[in-house]
Amino acid sequence: MADKTHNTDSSSSNVQVPRKASNSLFLTVSSPIEVNSNILVLVPEISRTLRDTPPAHHTLKIESFSQLSSLLRDDKIDKYESHDFEAGGYRWKLVLYPYGNAKRGVNDHISLYLAMQEAKAIPPGSQVDLTLKLFVYDNIRDKLLTIQEDKMSRYHCLKTENGFDRLISLEMFNDSSNGYLGNDCCLFGTEVHVIKNEGNREKISIIKEPKNGTFTWKIENFSTLLKLLIISLYMSD
Repeated sequence: MADKTHNTDSSSSNVQVPRKASNSLFLTVSSPIEVNSNILVLVPEISRTLRDTPPAHHTLKIESFSQLSSLLRDDKIDKYESHDFEAGGYRWKLVLYPYGNAKRGVNDHISLYLAMQEAKAIPPGSQVDLTLKLFVYDNIRDKLLTIQEDKMSRYHCLKTENGFDRLISLEMFNDSSNGYLGNDCCLFGTEVHVIKNEGNREKISIIKEPKNGTFTWKIENFSTLLKLLIISLYMSD
């Protein structure tokens, strides 16, 4: 049977993706290269895969997505923040923009971020590096759409939030045949793996013994050193 083709989104382009319910590989968006004033800028790859295993650290289930979106709009609030949770020794929260992060020029995608609950947890001059995965549950195929960049997410006192401006298009999300929104219910999730530099270190130094078995030291200003040595010996007496 021929694979069905669905539209999906990326931060840089629109692509057609063949859906294979039984396979884990879903989509990898290639890194475009932007040329500006003879400077090459590599844009990180965003991979989208399907998996069965639930998110390890936090899930956010919304049982009335349209009602939540309406309430936020009526109150002129653009985002919903989850309860905080612990992962990797820090406390985090999910920040969801149901109709897009307008401050980033997004109005046709869902935006989702992982924010550090307490910015003071990172001392000035320090940073926290981690691998971040965000999830959207497909209730028809019982799979999790997993979104991840190919680079580490970095947090410090001036940057306490990372994620995706364009997690998934609203058109694709709202289409019930895709399985992400069923009976006005949806589920998002995250995995946070903090990279800690606590590994053991090993160093090898090899000193080659001279052929004649002697070592030679060159001492500069020997007379000055000799005077200091005499004074030191005198004072110690």
